Parts: sequence; structure tokens; C-alpha cells
Amino acid sequence: MDLERRYLAAIGIFLLLLSFGIGYKYSSWKMQGQEGEVLSLQEEELQEKDQSEAGKIEVYITGEVSKPGVYTMKEGDRVHKLIDLAMPTEKADLAMINLARRLADEEAIIVPARGEAGQIMPGDAAQSSAAMMGADTGKININTASAAEMSEHLPGIGPKLAERIVDYRTRNGGFKNIEQICEVSGIGEKRYEQIKDLICVR
Repeated sequence: MDLERRYLAAIGIFLLLLSFGIGYKYSSWKMQGQEGEVLSLQEEELQEKDQSEAGKIEVYITGEVSKPGVYTMKEGDRVHKLIDLAMPTEKADLAMINLARRLADEEAIIVPARGEAGQIMPGDAAQSSAAMMGADTGKININTASAAEMSEHLPGIGPKLAERIVDYRTRNGGFKNIEQICEVSGIGEKRYEQIKDLICVR
């Protein structure tokens, strides 16, 4: 009888351990399945986010517009669409801008007032050397000249200072007069005297 009881007890313990092991395996499998589902959902969300951001660009517009700022546009959008969103003012001179040009990511557009010049932009007629120089004066137009052009043609203006000039005009919607260039950090009275007869604003 003792042997039979021991035998039955051993079988009972074995079955108990077996059921415990099966239950543990099932729980682990279920948890792994749930974790896999969570990871799959996270991956799908990331893919959807990447797909939604793909094909989008950000462009800054300022100058003669009612709503200046950074706009999120689609690749292939034209300049005229951005300007319509920013709402040009009555003073805006849209004839100075190539409205049919495609926008590029991270670019800045300055909409000029009548009688002023807009910022040089790829595809614009203003990219020509005639736009960089005052057409009737032969002077450097600081509203359209690139940093490289200013550092090359203006005495005392190095590449870093030329970049500061471009940054200033981008933030402030261009220069209203040549004296305003003195507000750029690094251009004092002495340096201004060196370049004042070589620059113009159009």
C-alpha cells in the first residue's frame, strides 16, 4: 500500500508540474504575441508618419505679405501657391518674382514692394549678373547680391560678414536704404565709408 501511495503521489506531482509548465509556456507565448502586436502597431504608426511627411517641404516667406512665416508645402508646388497662402499686400510687386517656379525645401522668399528688389531665387530673372549689379549704376545691389558676390566685389567684406548681410536682409525683408547696412554686426562707420559708393538698393 505504501508503494502504491508513493507511486500515485509521484504521478500527481508529475502531472502538477506538467500542468504548471504548460501554463507557464502558454502565458509566455501569449505575452510574446501581445508584445509582437504592440511592436507591429508601433512600426505601422512610424511608417504612416514617414509616409505622411514624405514629399513635404518647408519654405519661409516674408516681405509684402499679410501672413509671413514658415509654410509646409508639397514637393512640386509653385511659388504662386505659397504667395496666395501668405496673402500679398497691395504694395507687393509680384512682377519681380517668378511665380511659376517650383519651391525648394528650406528656401526663403522675400516679396518686394513696388520699386524694391526681391531676393534672388533659383529660376528668377534676378539671378543674372545684371540683377546683382545696379543695372544703371554698376554698383552692388545689396538686396539681390549673393554672399559670394559681395565678398568678392566689396572691400573689407569677407565671406562670414557677407553671410551676416544676407541673414539680416532675409530677417528684415530687405534693405530700405544703403545706410541700413550699418545695422549688420561687423559693419561700422569706417567699413561703411569703404563700401558706400559701391553699393545700392533697388
